[in-house]
Amino acid sequence: MNSKIIIKLFASAIVASGAAVGLQLLGLSPFVIILGFRFHVCLVISGLFFIMNAPEILFHSVRYAWGRLFGLLCLLLIVSGIPFVLIPAGIASFHKGENFFELGVSSIFDFPIYFIWNLPQFLMLYCVLKQTVKLKASLFYIVLFIVILAVPLFIPFSTPLPVWSFAQAGLLLVIISLLVNKSLNWIEFTINLFFILWSTVLLFGTENEMLVKIFLGKNYNSWEGFIVSKAYSIEVLRTTYLAVVLVISALLRKRRNIDTTAKNA
Repeated sequence: MNSKIIIKLFASAIVASGAAVGLQLLGLSPFVIILGFRFHVCLVISGLFFIMNAPEILFHSVRYAWGRLFGLLCLLLIVSGIPFVLIPAGIASFHKGENFFELGVSSIFDFPIYFIWNLPQFLMLYCVLKQTVKLKASLFYIVLFIVILAVPLFIPFSTPLPVWSFAQAGLLLVIISLLVNKSLNWIEFTINLFFILWSTVLLFGTENEMLVKIFLGKNYNSWEGFIVSKAYSIEVLRTTYLAVVLVISALLRKRRNIDTTAKNA
């Protein structure tokens, strides 16, 4: 059983990544928006490999301890406010630049909408990664799977990436792995992961057009962020923010399935 899961997992990653690379070499985007819903070919193709397992994964343990989710979101919200504390200290400044209201401020109020628009592909990711929980050394398989999916991001290969980009990618890999293993179900996983990615882009900005279109607005190519660093590179602040989020994710208690607990009571 375990060998079948491993083979299926990496077959899906290789096919998905290969398709994305092929599209990019043809000058086509691996990312599309349909009726507002965001779809990346890597997540869609890999998700299709496990589509038969989706009902069991998504509808198992739909009962939920909402207090846990609310508490964690409040904690993440507090953490997302920490960068603004750097402003009075002179380490950073508040940036009110181009598209401040129509893209930045509006994205705060549109959070539920963007979450819904990204939910299908986040569910696909969850269905795939949840299979690794059955394996020993699941963290290793999750990291390797996502690394293979991330290959298209390096196209063209001649574009150098700064060391901070690799550090941030590594932190995100661990965060995703922790959320997969510790989240009670897809509700907790998708909401928390989306909030982490969305808040990182919103706070610190990005020149990556695809990230802007996924998490903020489809008609924009870049976002300068709310925070401008004075004392350090913005990459340092972004990396530190993700490191704090990782610590929170690591402290998240892994709870037994509610339904199972209820039956044993």
